[in-house]
This record gives sequence, structure tokens and C-alpha cells, in this order.
Amino acid sequence: MNDQVKIDPVLVSILGRALRAITDEMSISMEKTTRSPILCEARDFVTGLYDAEGRMLEQTENLPILAFSLAPVCKHIRKTFDGGIHPGDVFFHNDVFSLGNQNNDVAVFKPVFVGDVLSLYAQAIHVGRSSMTIKVRVSARRRLDPEQTVSVTEAEVVFVALGEDNRPAPIFEEPA
Repeated sequence: MNDQVKIDPVLVSILGRALRAITDEMSISMEKTTRSPILCEARDFVTGLYDAEGRMLEQTENLPILAFSLAPVCKHIRKTFDGGIHPGDVFFHNDVFSLGNQNNDVAVFKPVFVGDVLSLYAQAIHVGRSSMTIKVRVSARRRLDPEQTVSVTEAEVVFVALGEDNRPAPIFEEPA
């Protein structure tokens, strides 16, 4: 009996890039809406996605020193409020004695609750000679109201085939 799980490398790449696109969009929103030059010019912040256990799924690379600062705080919040985290909650954290980075840093966590059924819809929306655009939509059915479907997020990912000279190269051979 073969107990090995087959992993589709294309699907892994699509999901990885979709998560990256989400954190990049979060980062762009922060840059465009802030009034602080520390945030919009120096990009002294991090945006990320974490699973229910507080493990990092994806995170922006705005300021490398902050690269691993949020996961421990996410785990701390989960442990502290275990069983008491509900839809609509938002957590603000800046306590250096409970895994915060420094007093000037404020971490904001917004838990995303998804239903028992999470649907992922991916669609190739453009295939060119050297590129392919994939649109990914994630939606969920609410646990308390199974008839209600909510959009969780969506992203477009563009893959470009590069030749040995690092320039766009045809994906498919032209028919003879």
C-alpha cells in the first residue's frame, strides 16, 4: 500500500503565488492609505497570512528585520484567547513582554473565519505566447448560516516563461 501523498507542483505554485499576491495587496493598501512616511516611504511594516495555529503561510518582505516578528505574537494571541476568538474580533498588540517587537510597534490581527466548506476556484483567464494569467477566487460558507457564501479573497497571478537569456519565451511550439 502506497501511503505517499502526491503533490501537484503546478497547484502548489499557483497557491503559493496567490498567497503572495494577497499579502502584496495588503501591503499596497497599507502604503496607499497611511499618513505616516515611516510606513509609506520606509515600508516599516509587515503584512502576512497565518493559519489557525499561528504558523506563517506568507508574508511580505518590506523590512527584513521584521520578517519573523508576527508569528510568535499570533501564537500568543491564539493561546491567550483560546476559545474566545469570534467573527468580527480584531486584536491590537504592542506588549514587549508577551512577544512584541518594541513599544513603537503595534501588531493588528484580524481572524478570518471560514465555514466548513472552503472553495477555491482557479481559472486561466489569458494564455499568450509567453505568459499565462490565472485568477484565483476563494469563498467560504459561513458556519452559522450555511446558506450564506462569502468571498474570502481573490488574486490574479501572471506566469511568464523565460528563455535562457531571461527574456520571454514561447510556452508552446508553433505548429509546423
